[in-house]
Amino acid sequence: MVSNDINRFIGLGKEAEAKKLFFQYNGVRLAVGLILSAGLFFGPAFLGDTYKPDFILLLKLVSIIVFLETIYTLPKSLLGMRLMFNYSASRSSMYKFFQAGFLAYFFFFSSLTVKEALLSLIVGSVSSLIFLISPTLKAYRPWQGVIMAKENILVKIFRAHGKWDVVNQFVSKFVSNAQIWLIKIFISTEAVAIYSVAQTMIGTIVGFFPTKTLGTLIPQAIGDKAKLQRIFEYGNKYLVILSIIMGVGAAITGPIAIHLIFPKYIPSLPYFLVLLFGLPITAIGSVITVFIIAMRRQKYLVYQKVLKAITALPMILLMIFFGLWGLVAYQLVFSFLLCLSIYRFVRPIPPGFRLEWHNFFRFGAEDKVFIKRFWVQVLSFIKSKMPLT
Repeated sequence: MVSNDINRFIGLGKEAEAKKLFFQYNGVRLAVGLILSAGLFFGPAFLGDTYKPDFILLLKLVSIIVFLETIYTLPKSLLGMRLMFNYSASRSSMYKFFQAGFLAYFFFFSSLTVKEALLSLIVGSVSSLIFLISPTLKAYRPWQGVIMAKENILVKIFRAHGKWDVVNQFVSKFVSNAQIWLIKIFISTEAVAIYSVAQTMIGTIVGFFPTKTLGTLIPQAIGDKAKLQRIFEYGNKYLVILSIIMGVGAAITGPIAIHLIFPKYIPSLPYFLVLLFGLPITAIGSVITVFIIAMRRQKYLVYQKVLKAITALPMILLMIFFGLWGLVAYQLVFSFLLCLSIYRFVRPIPPGFRLEWHNFFRFGAEDKVFIKRFWVQVLSFIKSKMPLT
């Protein structure tokens, strides 16, 4: 929510407001991170009679890791705002490179314990942060000499639409946890594990959708109505195409991986294969969700979570009569209804967004330009997900 508003300010040329919100939010973030880290570092001193010194040392190392990762959020967000995705993606590679080198030394020339494993995380984090100093200073350059706005933007944003984002987090967690308990009550405990594996596999695929890149690009184009419509149309088009390609690939590689590595979860495969048909709908819903957040209409997302809670009764009936297949049917039907409702939400939001379905099957000069730009962003996103690439 905050990143979205910072990018909106940048897109509208309001750098003073963007700078103010960046420092306000990250100041709070760093303060909370420091408090948590200090609690982990100094807290165990009061537990000396309960825990051994070796364990207390491990907690202190964890506290350092927590604080280093809190610090990393600053260059990560700043690089993302300036569309310097290649550096934030390369950070993962640098992190793993130095971590692997540290672990290899202790593995071959000394002993490898939990302490060395935690130290390797610290070495990887510090080394990668040093690597990001130069690009972060470059990303900060547009703010040099910019005087921050005086108003308390963070509080203002929270009162206006930020509160809906907080509510959405709680409702989302509640609905997800409730579904697990309903499966356990109306089907069986074993069914929870089977369906969870299928859902996890689907979630892994959806996690590779490059919607985070759109979350940066869309707010920064907020002042250009024509550009927003193009991003909306072509973003949906190519994310649907990508979801189909990934779905076909997952249908081939998923069963092979399960049979070879996790044979106990073979019963999850039929449900996983059918759930793959919902990926294109999920892709469209993901893009529209990014637009709703960019347009500061987070309350619509809360409405959707409430709608999902209301539809719990038909879900229960389907589970009683058809077991897990009833839940799969509910998931596919609800995904379609969710996508349809969220599309109806976004249509009247100024400047208005629409999907020209016939363009999904037509390719022209603008498609070539979009594909080129989209592919660059996809490669950058994949690098961030696969740190050794």
